[in-house]
Formats: sequence, C-alpha cells, structure tokens
Amino acid sequence: MFKVVASKSKTAPIRFVPERLENPPRRSTLDRSGVDTERKTIPPTAKIEILEQGGYRRPVITRGGAHARGRFRSRKTGLTQVFEGNGEPWFAMRNEVDAQVLDFQCHPFRMYVIVKGKRRTYRPDAIRLLSSGRIQLVEVKRTEKDLEDPDYRDLMDQVQEIVSECGWEFQVIYRQDILPNEHSRENIETLYGRVFGKLSSQDLNTCRAAQADARSIRWADLRERFAASDPRDGDWMIETACAQGLFWFDLDAERTDGTLLYPVTPKHRHGTIRF
Repeated sequence: MFKVVASKSKTAPIRFVPERLENPPRRSTLDRSGVDTERKTIPPTAKIEILEQGGYRRPVITRGGAHARGRFRSRKTGLTQVFEGNGEPWFAMRNEVDAQVLDFQCHPFRMYVIVKGKRRTYRPDAIRLLSSGRIQLVEVKRTEKDLEDPDYRDLMDQVQEIVSECGWEFQVIYRQDILPNEHSRENIETLYGRVFGKLSSQDLNTCRAAQADARSIRWADLRERFAASDPRDGDWMIETACAQGLFWFDLDAERTDGTLLYPVTPKHRHGTIRF
C-alpha cells in the first residue's frame, strides 16, 4: 500500500506552452471584401517610362557631336522614328520595308532595372512585332566587341530576364546581320524610296489578283501583268507594292527576273508593342 507524502520544497508554478506544430494552420488575413490585409508590397524589378516620339522630348541619347543622330517619317507606323549611330537607321529602314514586320518603334521607352542592388537605366534601340506574332526588343550593335564590358553584359542579362517575363524576345542584332551584303543595301534603299509611292486603282487590282492566287510569282511574270510594254514602269510598281507590304522577297538576295515574290495577306496582330 502506497502512502502519498507532500514535499516540503516549494514547487515552481506551471506554465503551459502551446504545442509547436510542424506545419501550423495559417490564419486567414482576408477581410470581408477579399483583400489581403497583411499583403506586403514587393518593389518592382523594372520600370518602363514611355517617351514622346517626334515631340519636344527627344528620346535619343545625347552624346558627342560626332555621334550621328536623325529621324524619319514612317508610313508603316504613322509616327516619327528616331535613330542614332550607323546601324540603327538601316535597321529602321529595313523594318519599314520588310512586310514580315507588322509594327516597330525606335527608342520606344526607357527601362529602370535593378542590377546587383544598383539602379540602372537602359534604353532599347527598337521594339518590333513580327508577322508570326513574336515581339522582339532589339539592341543594335556594330560588333560583338561592343558587349565586352562586364557591367554592360550584366545589364543585358537582367534586361533579357525581364523581357522574357513579358513574353517577349530580346535580340542583339549586329550591323552585319542588318546589311550582310551589297544586295541588302541596294534592296533596302530602293524599297525605302518607294514607301510613299502612289499605286493606281488598276495597279491595286493587279496586286489583289496575284494575292488571290496564294502562291509565289516570278518578278518578270508580275511585271508583265503590270506593264508589258514598259519594264522599268513595271519594276517601279512591284517595288512600290513590296515597300507598302503587299509582297515580300528575300532582301539579302540579288533581284532578278526570277526573284520569287510572296503575296502578303492582311493579318490581325497577335500582340501589341503600343502601351
């Protein structure tokens, strides 16, 4: 038989501690309207500042006096396009006359990004919307040597990551890619000179008839339809039709009577580069 004896020593007061669970249930922080009352504001990793094109606020970077700068009126976009350097004007003109480019804008905005804890400013050279629906943010460079600076490469890597989150592509395009040969320069110059050309109603009907066939046509065959008696006049009409996005051909190949022209059908834009 056991006998309980009270201890003469003082006992410490008992303190109940809640049981610590491995995955405790989270208390809801939503109020009656469904708004999270404890949601923390996460600072953005990038900020885009839209620029005014053709206005008092010129978006082109101001550098030394020897750095070429300019602008031109775009029929495709209906806006003023600005450029600097030697590669950008050719890239802008190529976008203007290439029917596979639906829309483009030179120096569209500024981006403020955080790179290794520091705020950096980036000004893309261009943005464009392709007929495939892809949107490309483009940096135009002379050669690969322009990317040798480690800090600049870090900036480009961060921009590429941000652009991919937007569902866009980031492309570095070199001057050699814009004008790979003498035929590229000749074709771009010729078509650019026809951008604001005037096609008659009869000429447009000829274009529509060729487009309705939905297949490629030889340069000489389309010229025959336009002006059988005057080859030079026929060439002018084809160049104007291509410059205005009714047909396209390989801009990097020599133009001959056998050059294949591909009809362009109007497409709904799958995306937009306009904010």
